[in-house]
Amino acid sequence: MIPERDMSEVTVLVKASIIKAISHFAAKRDIRWYLQGIFVEIDGEDAYLCATNGHILAAYRTSVDAQSGNDSKLSAIFPIGLFQAVKKNDVPVTLTIGANVVAVKQTDITLSGAPLAGEFPRWRKLIPSKLSGDAGQFNPEYIRDLGKVAKLINESQHNHPIIHHNGEGAAIVSLGDRDFVAVVMPMRADARDKLSLPAWATTTSELDTSTALEAGAAT
Repeated sequence: MIPERDMSEVTVLVKASIIKAISHFAAKRDIRWYLQGIFVEIDGEDAYLCATNGHILAAYRTSVDAQSGNDSKLSAIFPIGLFQAVKKNDVPVTLTIGANVVAVKQTDITLSGAPLAGEFPRWRKLIPSKLSGDAGQFNPEYIRDLGKVAKLINESQHNHPIIHHNGEGAAIVSLGDRDFVAVVMPMRADARDKLSLPAWATTTSELDTSTALEAGAAT
């Protein structure tokens, strides 16, 4: 006899590569403990995964497991430690939200625990609906991480993050999957950072010019 599914549980199947990608954006050793995990939001048949460290955010859209038969709204913050056993392979990861418990399963390994307490940020409010197109400056570590995530989502050698600039406001980053979006906050510009062109690098003497021409002719 097959045991009946607990209808209070809702499950979501997610590719392991997506879990690895989202995990990059969760906070590490942050006093805001509720950011040290992946937020899973269920709205009927739709599911959303989100993580942020306060400077960079990522969200992914997928579907609820059809067997869950869910038609309500619920959410939970999965502690990042529950994803430590996830391997990047073709085996999907099952996320389960139950009564006061969340679980992560891949193959025959399941890690479960209590969801993180606290209120996760209203992530949709952090994603701009309009972009100015003005260039912004970004922490190079965030750009490096975005490059790694782009390869996790789409392993094509031509896939790389595309930043849609928004001046000093949050910028949107495309990562090769329409169901995956990232937002990154720029570094604030300082008046002292105003560009001052060095004369020694921009002034070309006649000697320099002739030397350059001769070098070009030699090749």
